Amino acid sequence: MKRSSVEYSIAQNSLQHERRNAPGTAMPVVAQDRVYDGRDRDEILSDVFQQEQMKVASLSRIIVSVPRRISWCLWTGIALLCFWGPSRASSQTIAPALRTAPNLSAFATFTDVKPDFRYYGDLAVYGISAGGIIQTRHFYGAEARGTLLRMGGMEHQESLLGGPRAALHFSHLTPYGAFLGGVGNAWWWNNPRHTGQPEPKLDEAIGPEWSLLGGVDLHFNRRLSFRLGEFSYSKIYVTNRTLTPLGASAGFVFRIN
Repeated sequence: MKRSSVEYSIAQNSLQHERRNAPGTAMPVVAQDRVYDGRDRDEILSDVFQQEQMKVASLSRIIVSVPRRISWCLWTGIALLCFWGPSRASSQTIAPALRTAPNLSAFATFTDVKPDFRYYGDLAVYGISAGGIIQTRHFYGAEARGTLLRMGGMEHQESLLGGPRAALHFSHLTPYGAFLGGVGNAWWWNNPRHTGQPEPKLDEAIGPEWSLLGGVDLHFNRRLSFRLGEFSYSKIYVTNRTLTPLGASAGFVFRIN
C-alpha cells in the first residue's frame, strides 16, 4: 500500500529516532528505494507507521478511559454524600443540644398540708419545703426535695423525695409536674377525738411515700422565678395505716447556672 509523502516523512523520522536511541544498533543506509538490510523502503515505513498507529490507539484508549474514571469517582462521591451527609448534619445538629448543660435551680416554698384528708379530726400543719431541680432544654428533668412541717396541728410530717419531672415553657410561665418517691415520717392520732373522752395519743412511724404534684412558675428574670402555686397529692404508708396528705405551697425558685 502506498503512503503519502507526509506519512512517509513521519514514519521515517520515527524510525531514525528509534534507531539512534537503540544501543549497539547501526542505522541502515537508506537508498532511493532500497536499504542494505534487504527490505523495501515501503515495507519498513509501513511497519513504522503501523507502530505509530498502535501508539496513537493506545493513547486514545487511555484518554477515553480517564473521563469514565472521573465519572465513577464523581458518582461514588455523590453516593457517599447522600448517605453520609444527612447523618453527619443530623449529628452536628443534635450533638450541641445534647452537650448543652441542663438548668440547675434551687427552690424554697411555704407549704401547708392537711395530714390525712380522709380524717376529719386533724388540723393542717405547715412549714417549709426546699430542694433542687435539674431541667434540660427539653421538657424532662429531675427533682429532689425535703419537707419539714412542724407548725399548726400536732400531726407533723417530714419527707425526703426525688424523681422525674416535666416542664413546658410559655414565655414567662413554666407549668410543671413531677412524680416523686422516697421516705416520710408522720404522726397521727391513734383514735378519734371525742368530747369528754381522754385525749388520744399520737403515734409516729417512718414509711415509704410517693407524691404527685404540679404547679406554675412565673419568671421575673433569667435567675429569679416566683412559684405561683403548687398542689400535691401524696401517700405515706406507715404501720397499719395509710395517710393521704393534700398540700399547697408557694415560694421562689433561683436558677444557679
